[in-house]
Amino acid sequence: MILTGYFTRRHFDSKENKKTVKASIVYTINKFLPLIPYTVVAILLMWSLDGIVEIIEGKQTIIGFLISFFKDYIFSVLLVVESYRHSLVNHLWYLSAMFIIFPLFSTIVQLKDRYILMTISILYSLVYYGAVGITGATEFPIGILRVLAGLFLGVFVYESTYVFEYYITQANRNIVLGLELFTFAFPIVSSFYNLELYRFSILCFMANIAIMCSGVSCFKNLKGKLIINYLGKLSVPIYINHLVIGKSIYYLGLKLQWTEKIEVVLYFLITLIVSAVAMFFVEHWKWFQQVIRAPIILKE
Repeated sequence: MILTGYFTRRHFDSKENKKTVKASIVYTINKFLPLIPYTVVAILLMWSLDGIVEIIEGKQTIIGFLISFFKDYIFSVLLVVESYRHSLVNHLWYLSAMFIIFPLFSTIVQLKDRYILMTISILYSLVYYGAVGITGATEFPIGILRVLAGLFLGVFVYESTYVFEYYITQANRNIVLGLELFTFAFPIVSSFYNLELYRFSILCFMANIAIMCSGVSCFKNLKGKLIINYLGKLSVPIYINHLVIGKSIYYLGLKLQWTEKIEVVLYFLITLIVSAVAMFFVEHWKWFQQVIRAPIILKE
């Protein structure tokens, strides 16, 4: 969420748009359209998998299964399901919530006065996390408000690195290195030992992103960009597909009496393979690539 907010603000900061709302809509379409092949297939498979299992177990009729297509499947595919319930693929609540709020968020981040934008972004985030807390709540409307808070943190990081650029670039290299390593490692250690220091972990995320994206990172010249970029792109289909694959392995494991170790190995291995294959086909689907690269034309 923080990274998305950061790069969205950076995108609009370099552009002059007379019609800010229209620019926000176009940007939203361009951002979410490339995800459609992954989400459609993942949601279809989850809908089919759950439906077939429920029919076999006698919890669902075939007619009821088909009716559920119009009840929830369509709205899950359109990424608006979070306006009334969770997606059929539960973790896609994030994409749905972000899609719903993104045009409004993109309009706000086009404010010309960056100090007003800094104030709005940090004030909203502080009020949200103060009122709701650092939780995994995703029910409506908390899920949408939670995503907006994370996006605004990214905006605050971007504006802070811009406003305080002089002081950031003059900082001692050893202090920057120590801070970068600490803010990277602490959330991992904290999660591993379940320390529940969520607010401080978020502060670490913000500081680490600020260091990396402002160009003062001590690791900015590391080689291997091709591998890093590939893994970055692969993370999208992994995120979208992993629950469907995990559930399929779970159901098969019940029938075939697999051990937990076998299920874990299959889960990671198949998720990686399926995601890589899916990304390969999407990137080599010429018609779809032409669609997402074509300019969005909206009538005035």
